[in-house]
Amino acid sequence: MEDYPRTLLELERRFSSDEACREYLESLRWPDG
Repeated sequence: MEDYPRTLLELERRFSSDEACREYLESLRWPDG
């Protein structure tokens, strides 16, 4: 089971940049590319 960030603080700690967050969200939405 995926461990999703539940708060804004968790999200900010998990992703060092907007680009890293975008790549993560894209991998969830389109797992096969």
